[in-house]
Amino acid sequence: MTNADETPRTPRRPERLNGLRAGIVVGATFVLGILLLAALPSPTPSTPTTTTTALPTTTTTLAPEKVTVQAYNATGGGNVATSVSQDLARHGWNTLSGLDALERSPTSTVRYAPGFDAQARTIASQLGLSPSAAIPYVADLALTGQVPAGTDIVVICGPELATLS
Repeated sequence: MTNADETPRTPRRPERLNGLRAGIVVGATFVLGILLLAALPSPTPSTPTTTTTALPTTTTTLAPEKVTVQAYNATGGGNVATSVSQDLARHGWNTLSGLDALERSPTSTVRYAPGFDAQARTIASQLGLSPSAAIPYVADLALTGQVPAGTDIVVICGPELATLS
C-alpha cells in the first residue's frame, strides 16, 4: 500500500555508531595530546642558588687623622678599648673614646666602611693583628650597639688585644 502523504525515509545511522565515532575522536585527541607533551623538552629541575654580592672595594688614601676609629672592648676585661684607642691615637688616627661591647668576641677584628680597607689593614698591622683581621663592616648591633655616625673603622678588641691595657 502506498501512502501519498508519507515522507520519504532517509536512512538513519544507528546510535551505536555515533557513540563509537565520538569515542574514537576523544581517544585520538587524548593520544595526540600525550604525543605532543612527550615531544616537549622536559624542564630541568630547579636548584636553589645563592648569590653573594661583594661590595665594591675602593681604596681612598687618607691621612690617619682624617679617619675616625671607634674601639669596642669585647674581652670582658677592663680598659682594653681605651688602651687600643690611645695606642692608635699615638699613630695619628682620629680615635673616639673606647667603649664596651655588648657581647664578648673570641677574636679581634678591624671592620671598615667601604673605601677604608687599606687603612683597616694598616691599623690591624699596627695592633699586631693579621691583615685578614680587617674585614668589611657589618652593622652588628648585638655586639657593639649603636656605632657613632661618621665612624670609618670599628676595632673589636678580643683577647689578642688585652695585653695593650
